[in-house]
Amino acid sequence: MGNDIEFSVVFPAFDEEDNLIPLIHRITKVMDGLKSTYEIVAVNNGSTDSSNQILRQLSAEYSTLKVLELTRNFGYEGAIIAGIEHTIGNWVIIMDGDQQDPPEIIPEFIEKTKEGFDIVYGVREKRPEGFIRSLKYKMFYRVWILLSEIDFPRDAGNFGIISRKAIDTINNMPERNKFYRGLRIWIGFPAKGLTYERDLRQIGKTKFSFWSLLNLGARFGRSAK
Repeated sequence: MGNDIEFSVVFPAFDEEDNLIPLIHRITKVMDGLKSTYEIVAVNNGSTDSSNQILRQLSAEYSTLKVLELTRNFGYEGAIIAGIEHTIGNWVIIMDGDQQDPPEIIPEFIEKTKEGFDIVYGVREKRPEGFIRSLKYKMFYRVWILLSEIDFPRDAGNFGIISRKAIDTINNMPERNKFYRGLRIWIGFPAKGLTYERDLRQIGKTKFSFWSLLNLGARFGRSAK
């Protein structure tokens, strides 16, 4: 470690123009309260709305904000991996760009790392998406666990914190299609779940494809055997 930047906050954004300003404000308020050095890495994942323009304007206002603009949409996991590859913090905090992962929980993740964990991941106390979508997610986790010999935590999203040495391990892996959520556990660093309540999406519509996640999880599950 020994880096001047203690925390990197990473989030992907695809057509999230209405969420970006309030999200950056919320993240900044939380991170400023920690009295530690930090950076925010926003990954514009091929947005077709005004997301990039808004992010550029915000980066002029916030010196802590870095904008990574992808040439096209590389998928949710592709944006996550691109983001973490451009972080320099001793600890990396990963969250979604739709305000459903509350930044106000970040200090709880950080506090948990002090117990000796390299990885603290959020476990959703309850899913706000409704019965049908929640059922699909449960199907995904069961298929994922069935195909893999590794004990993956259920209802654990990308929201959480991970140490620099764990991030470097993932970044240095040769796989082309990396599934961050799976690799986070597969690398074997001390990890702990932290229960939190995920917020409902208040602005915009989800662009997340369940079937693409299921396909990616299935491929990772087979490769992890």
